[in-house]
Amino acid sequence: MELKDLEQLKQRRFGNVRRKPVNLPEGELVKTRLFNVDQTLPLVIEPAINDVELIGWVKGNKEFLERKLLEHGALLFRKFNVPSSVEFRRFAEVVCAKLAAFTGNIHPIPKNQTASLRTGATYPINKKIRWHNEDSFDNFHWPSRIIFYCARSPEQGGETPITDCRQLFHLIAHATREKFVQKGVMYVKNYYPELGMKWQNDFATTNESEMERHCKEASIEFRWNANKQLRLQYVRPAVVRHPGSGEMVWFNQAQLVHSVFLEPEVRALWKLSFTEENFPANCYYGDGSRIEEPDMLDVFRAYNQIETTFSWQAGDILVLDNMLVAHARSPFVGAREIYVAMDPVMSYQDIESPAA
Repeated sequence: MELKDLEQLKQRRFGNVRRKPVNLPEGELVKTRLFNVDQTLPLVIEPAINDVELIGWVKGNKEFLERKLLEHGALLFRKFNVPSSVEFRRFAEVVCAKLAAFTGNIHPIPKNQTASLRTGATYPINKKIRWHNEDSFDNFHWPSRIIFYCARSPEQGGETPITDCRQLFHLIAHATREKFVQKGVMYVKNYYPELGMKWQNDFATTNESEMERHCKEASIEFRWNANKQLRLQYVRPAVVRHPGSGEMVWFNQAQLVHSVFLEPEVRALWKLSFTEENFPANCYYGDGSRIEEPDMLDVFRAYNQIETTFSWQAGDILVLDNMLVAHARSPFVGAREIYVAMDPVMSYQDIESPAA
C-alpha cells in the first residue's frame, strides 16, 4: 500500500474522531509554589506540562482552588496561555459565581474611551495607591473576590502589592487595634465642585432625591451646607470575621483616606483653605473622635512590613479574596494595561463584626 493510500485510510477511520480532554490528577497538570518562601501569599500556580488549557483545568478543579484561595488569600496564575482580555473574561466567568463587574485599567487611556470608564486611570501614575480592600467603605456593594489580568506590563513599576489582612490584624499594636475594633471607622467626604468633586459623578445621577434615597438605603448620613455643598459621613467596621475561615481580618480604607497621608503640599493647601472637618476627604474613629497620627502610622508600618510585591508579566492572572487580602498600586512608567473582574457583591449584613 502506498503512503498516500495509507493516509487516506487513516483519515477515513479517524477523521471524524474528536480529541477528548484528558482528566489527570491536579498535580500532574499544574505545579504550585510560594512566590516568597517566607510569606504565605501569593500561591503561584503554573503549568507542569505543555499546553495546559487553563479554563478547562479550572472547571475541573474548583474545589482545589477554593481551598487554596481560603488558605492563601491570593493565587497567581503564571505561564498559562491567556493571550487576550477575551480569554481572561472566560476565566473570570468560571471563577466567579456570577460576574458582577469587568473593566479595564488602561494607561494611556484609549482615545475612544473616557476616564470615567477606566477605574483608577485618573490617579497620577507617579503616585502609589495605598492598600485597600475594594469598596470596603460601602455598606452593601463590595466584592468577595477581585481578579486582575495583565495584558501589558509597564516599562517600570506598576506592581499590584498585596497584604494579608489576617496578619495585619495581629501585627498592628494591640492598643491601636482595639480602638478600631470597638469604634470602627467614620468616612467623611465634602464635595467641592470647584475642585472637580461632584456627587453627580459618584452617584451617577443629577437628581438630588435619587441621591438622597441611595444614601438612606446605604446608611450614609448626608447634609447640605451653604451653597448646596454636600457632606457625607458614614461609619463602617474596621475589623470583621471572615465568613469562610472564621478569622479576624483588618478590613477598611482608613489608610487610604486619612489626611496624614496627603502629599505635604496638598495637606498644607487644605489646612489653609478648610477647617479639618471640612477637608474634602478624611476619616475618624466611628464615634467621631480623631484618629491620631501615631495610630495611623502604626497601621501604615504594619502594611508596609508585610507587603508582597511582584512584577507583572503579560498573561498573569491574580485572584484575590477581597476580605483576606488588600491590594495597592505602585507608581509606573510607560503603558500599562490591567483588566479587572469582580464577583457578586457582599455586604456587612452577610458577615459578623467582632465589635457586635
